[in-house]
Amino acid sequence: MKKVSMHRFITALLVCLAIAVAVPQMASAIGTSSGTTINNAASVIYSVGSVTQPLYTGPTTTFAVDTKVIFNVSKIDGAPIQVAPGDNTSSTARRLRFQLQNDSNANIRFHVIAANLASALTVTFGGTGYVDNRNTFSANPTACFDVNANNVCDAGEDYLVVNENILNTTIIVNGDVAAIAANGDIIGAILTATAVDGTGAALVESAAPTISGVDIVLADGAGTDDAARNATYTDRSAWQVSAALLTVTKSAAVYSDPLNGTVTPKAIPGAVLTYTITVTNGAGGATATSITISDSLAAEIGAGHVAFATTFQDAVNTCVGAQGIVVNGVCSSNAGATTDWNVTAANTVTVSGLTLAPSSSAVIKFQVTIL
Repeated sequence: MKKVSMHRFITALLVCLAIAVAVPQMASAIGTSSGTTINNAASVIYSVGSVTQPLYTGPTTTFAVDTKVIFNVSKIDGAPIQVAPGDNTSSTARRLRFQLQNDSNANIRFHVIAANLASALTVTFGGTGYVDNRNTFSANPTACFDVNANNVCDAGEDYLVVNENILNTTIIVNGDVAAIAANGDIIGAILTATAVDGTGAALVESAAPTISGVDIVLADGAGTDDAARNATYTDRSAWQVSAALLTVTKSAAVYSDPLNGTVTPKAIPGAVLTYTITVTNGAGGATATSITISDSLAAEIGAGHVAFATTFQDAVNTCVGAQGIVVNGVCSSNAGATTDWNVTAANTVTVSGLTLAPSSSAVIKFQVTIL
């Protein structure tokens, strides 16, 4: 029997050929795409004696690339979003924004949901923690994928579930702030993104690996409120309430009486009394706009105790006419459309259209005659 040359056998092993057939990758996949089939067969060239034998190719070994599910969500905003009591946060300036990044090697379907953050939990922005101190949503906030990239959740255009194979997709969260929210309140929200199958159920890692089938491997990390490798990822964000800090005070002083004039006057019939209303917006709040102040004298007039003094006069102002109201030291009249008596409401002083920045005040004065 002829012996196979050991030298030739080794040479044959060194020149073994590998043949692979692969499916093209998706543009967004990270690494070889899930489901790619890898075919491989070994070939041997050898001689018996001096005679070269035909090429021998062994059986083909096949395996499929498994699905590696890896993604995360992170808030885009670098600080709490400012809102007002009673605000609707669906406007582009007041919604929370998150980013979904899918680094999987497959087209993954995602579902997102937003919820109120439990009180006393912290939302961190750039190393600074903000403690949720008021849960002021009557219902959970809502979330959507901003599919058409217009920064709002549009019915029929944006979705809670998407087939996601594009990196850096924006998710929007919005809700309605309760009117009872106070200045400085922190309203936290938590966003949860889940990798799901066609039925909407969360993906589950394959228990027993197969060489030819496509298994699922969960590789997602741990978010703020979830564990690693569970097909979900969470992050927190927050709104901060910026409210006007308005206070109103009212005082009364006798300006003159029929006997003493303006020298130590007394509140006797025929005396003129000056009412002063001061509205102040405290420091650290928001600017208050469209302020309307009203003071009804209906009960006092109805009882026959006082009458509105249509002409205002004191040591500083003399406002002649039918509408004697002083605003911030300036005589106003009904013609100015900012003040009126007995027009907007019966037997009522009305001052409207005021704006108060933080740490500023408005002073309104009018007079009545004691009957």
